[in-house]
Amino acid sequence: MRYVITVLVLGLVAVALAGPAAAEVRLTPASLTGGVNEPDKGGLGCYRPFDGLDISGANNNGYGLGVAFNGQTVVESLTLVQFRDGWQRRMIEQIDVYANGERVGVVFLQDDPDLPWNTGYKNFNTQTLPILGLDGVTPISVTATWLTLVVKKQYITPDGNSAVEEFWFNGTPCDEANYEANLNLRREFIATGNYAGGSHGGHGSGSVVLDGNLHCAAANGWSMFWGREDGHSEQSFTVLYGEDRPDIGSVGIAFLAGHGDRNIPKWVVLSDSNGNHIKIDVDPMTFVYDRYDRGWLLDTAGNIVGDEPVYFDEYFIATESLKLTFPRWTDMDSDDWRTINSVNWWTNSSDAFGLTEFQAFADRVPAAEWAAIPEPATMTLLLLGGLAMWRRRK
Repeated sequence: MRYVITVLVLGLVAVALAGPAAAEVRLTPASLTGGVNEPDKGGLGCYRPFDGLDISGANNNGYGLGVAFNGQTVVESLTLVQFRDGWQRRMIEQIDVYANGERVGVVFLQDDPDLPWNTGYKNFNTQTLPILGLDGVTPISVTATWLTLVVKKQYITPDGNSAVEEFWFNGTPCDEANYEANLNLRREFIATGNYAGGSHGGHGSGSVVLDGNLHCAAANGWSMFWGREDGHSEQSFTVLYGEDRPDIGSVGIAFLAGHGDRNIPKWVVLSDSNGNHIKIDVDPMTFVYDRYDRGWLLDTAGNIVGDEPVYFDEYFIATESLKLTFPRWTDMDSDDWRTINSVNWWTNSSDAFGLTEFQAFADRVPAAEWAAIPEPATMTLLLLGGLAMWRRRK
């Protein structure tokens, strides 16, 4: 008994010492989603991702930013750098936090700028804040493979734009032994019905759409773009696996949102080389990035088969390819095309929609975990209680 309690006390000491230190580690994401990337801002530059945010949710609800890690990662806080400038942009007040596709917490930001990084009209506000549970009070640690930040509220100023210069999470990195492999990374691909020229032309190598590059305001070619079409043409993106023939357990999908007033599909169809077709309902709050591991099985005519969703790994087995097909457009000659297409699309003013991520993984979507972070005083009481118990046993 003495040995067991000694281990308990040592464990409490370790937790008490490791907890605060872990929050100091800046986590490195495997990929980024959402926002607008500017090359001169560095790898995490996300200047001006939110144009006059409309929090009513009537159209492009789910304005946000996201990160995907290499595997289940412990996150304890968020650092957000906002660009204020001389026009006093609208600072973000509240962000909802989604972990592995599930809303788990909130972050509240202050409208109280730090000293600016530099002089002149460009000044910045840097805040490092805990993730609070859904009660809005209790700090939590979140264990997840990806996190999506959905902007819910802004402070009121004449300029309606919020501008995020940079953001990152702090916590404990994923153990390398648990790293995931993105099966789509740097594969050959076929894009059907996409823009081939004009302001959205070009797309670079296959890895551009497959490894988390953000849309760039200066180079649209960093994302794959499609536009409203005649209602009869196929629009799709196919990844080719060749002789590797993997089993697919889940996919990661991200669409460009919060910039350029883009259209977003309400559903997509995932199909493999073996003739299986599964419809995925796109989550409207996390279309800047989410992962899916099940959907509605379709027959060859496109009708849903059965009354329950099915898991990918029961059908996408030893496949040579994986195709993402977007909904068809209807009656494009109508003056009210947005209303007519609203059953399949969140329609906005843009002629284009952008695919910024298409990943595939062998495993199903892992469940997120979260727990309250004990205050330092609480940890001290736990430690003293453990020592007292140990002394009594002794």
